[in-house]
Amino acid sequence: MGQIEYPNFPTEFELHAQIFCFLRREGIDVRGEVKMPFGSTGRCSFDLVVFKNKIATSVIEVKKTSHRRDGTRQNSRYRRFGVPVIYFWNMKFAPQLLEMVR
Repeated sequence: MGQIEYPNFPTEFELHAQIFCFLRREGIDVRGEVKMPFGSTGRCSFDLVVFKNKIATSVIEVKKTSHRRDGTRQNSRYRRFGVPVIYFWNMKFAPQLLEMVR
């Protein structure tokens, strides 16, 4: 077996953790890996969901890059839940994200 190599860039999980902690410190009610049934046999697993009074107000999907996701199957599914889907890929945009979810 080979040696486990040290990652060159932050992993998607690390980004989830950073933005989750940032939003919590700012008083945002955010939950991670929220799972919901979809259709008769499917499931959706949202990276992060922002709640106000226990009602979902937005979904945050964490990605490694800034590529647009508008036409994806995932985006289409998530939008059916009736809340904005925000794609997040870099902590330098955390202040803008905070304003979007407040």
